Amino acid sequence: MWSALIITDALPNENIAQQISLSSCPTFAYTRAMQDSIFTKIIKGEIPSHTVYEDEHTIAFLDINPLSDGHVLVVPKQQIDSLWALPTEIYQHLWTVAQQIAHAIEVTLQPKRVGVVVEGFDVPHAHIHLVPLYDREVLQLHHGYPTDTSDTHLSTTAQRLATAVSSSSRDASA
Repeated sequence: MWSALIITDALPNENIAQQISLSSCPTFAYTRAMQDSIFTKIIKGEIPSHTVYEDEHTIAFLDINPLSDGHVLVVPKQQIDSLWALPTEIYQHLWTVAQQIAHAIEVTLQPKRVGVVVEGFDVPHAHIHLVPLYDREVLQLHHGYPTDTSDTHLSTTAQRLATAVSSSSRDASA
């Protein structure tokens, strides 16, 4: 029998860790209680924002440290650290909203393009950056990070990723 430590959202002074037994799943643990991110505080109205869109699942607001004029953050209201860990419905909705806002940026601010960035190092809450690109200098993707670009390395990396994608596709359909 496996056991798991689950940390849940809880009211102050509640015991947030529950020891439970699971009969057929691997052990997993969240080792710290999740604190509200700055985005959750914005969603709760504890911190002001310049909101451009809001619905039941999503909020979008101007970045306070923009890369360019009109830089928008599209954020799910559910606080999950990684974009890839979002429930499928929320993930798909987030990208639909991002597309709507990108169109509005194109029409209203008239940049040459609207760039998209997902990196998530600064705030532990999934989010999409929509960055109006008024010229090629706004975002620099080719910044010189050292990487092996040999055909052998690229072939091996592609093969490893293809195998992982194929395996995860089979697991998802099982």
